[in-house]
Amino acid sequence: MDESRDRARAGQLAAFRAQLAESVTAAQDAGARERAALDEAMRARTDMHRQFERVATSLMEAEIIPRVQMIAEQFPNATVERGRTAAGAHVRCRFASSARFPATAQFTVGVLLDTDRGTATINFRLEVVPLLMRIDPAEHLDVSLDDAIAAPIVEWIEHRLFAFVRFYLGLETDARYQHADAGVDPVCGMALTSATAAERIVERAHTWYFCSATCRARFEADRAVYVGAHGEWRAAPATDVPSRPDPADAGACPE
Repeated sequence: MDESRDRARAGQLAAFRAQLAESVTAAQDAGARERAALDEAMRARTDMHRQFERVATSLMEAEIIPRVQMIAEQFPNATVERGRTAAGAHVRCRFASSARFPATAQFTVGVLLDTDRGTATINFRLEVVPLLMRIDPAEHLDVSLDDAIAAPIVEWIEHRLFAFVRFYLGLETDARYQHADAGVDPVCGMALTSATAAERIVERAHTWYFCSATCRARFEADRAVYVGAHGEWRAAPATDVPSRPDPADAGACPE
């Protein structure tokens, strides 16, 4: 009886040993496969980051920064800043407020890596202070890392840069920004700013703007017709300038 129990116990222990060895081997194999998969994922991630660095550097150095610098060269109040973060690279062009452009503005073009999708994202962001009109403050374009220097991408970048230049130049004549620098031609009544005036006369703290040399000559020839006793603008006789517009109108000079 005792020998029978001993043989049964020995059989159970042998079965346990075999099952234990199988379990350990299976766990070790699973761990090895997991480590191999993790190593492969890390290699793929490293390769993706290296490819992104090549793409971002090429886009920035060859395409984006030269165009941004060309824009900055057109405006004495512009400065260019470059930067890098763990997520990518960017270039920022700042425009200080000036009499000609009475707003602080900046645009930023960035190239960022989307690690989840393995793509690059080109961002364009515009900031203006004060903001007195509707703008599209941010736009982006997702591109493949394998085709990130294609002509359509460069066209997308140029389209946003040219749109900014048109917007910024528009500040020079936009009444919402030029109200502090606005005036009326005292001869023809045309609304003007320092940027749009062809002629001007500065007297003490007052500046008279003229749409043309003709209007200035009329004014200087007989300013009493156009200026009141306290320097205020007043309507000239109807025979002086035919079809004279109201000073609130910003139409063309009747001359």
